[in-house]
Amino acid sequence: MDNSPHGIHSNGSFGDSGSSSPTNKPFLELYVKASGIDHRRIGACLFCQEFWMELYALYELGLIRVEVKTVNVNSEPFKKHFLGAQPPILVEPEKQMTYSDNRELEGRIFHIAKEFEVPLFEKDSAVEKKKSKVFIAILKPSSNIKPISTSSTTEVRSATIFLLKLNRRSINWSNS
Repeated sequence: MDNSPHGIHSNGSFGDSGSSSPTNKPFLELYVKASGIDHRRIGACLFCQEFWMELYALYELGLIRVEVKTVNVNSEPFKKHFLGAQPPILVEPEKQMTYSDNRELEGRIFHIAKEFEVPLFEKDSAVEKKKSKVFIAILKPSSNIKPISTSSTTEVRSATIFLLKLNRRSINWSNS
């Protein structure tokens, strides 16, 4: 039974503790998909969970205040309030901004981390080199396998580069 306005349940506000003044910290509201079990737990949405973890990391560092709200995406009041947008949705009341696209959310979280010089999205160069070697080994034709045409190789590489860019990864093709 949903007796809250807009089909939204607050899971609590984080960020009023710590030594720095709460007014210096940006306040963010993250709307995430509710679990189908009780509508108060975060549901099985990978993006909602990812953004919640990133915001929680920034909260733990004392940089932001955040309130996480679970939403029933099937409720008519929620659909009307957010004009059909699907969670995750990030609202920054102080700037009167709403971010409903995953790239926008990721960009805003990235800029907050960068503002405070937090290496939240830094990559380990040793791990990146090992991953590159693995991908190159996978994509190099084996001596037991009949070589594929040049156009197919180009298509495979183009598709791989596109998918890796989506996943914020890169490959150094100069070694292949």
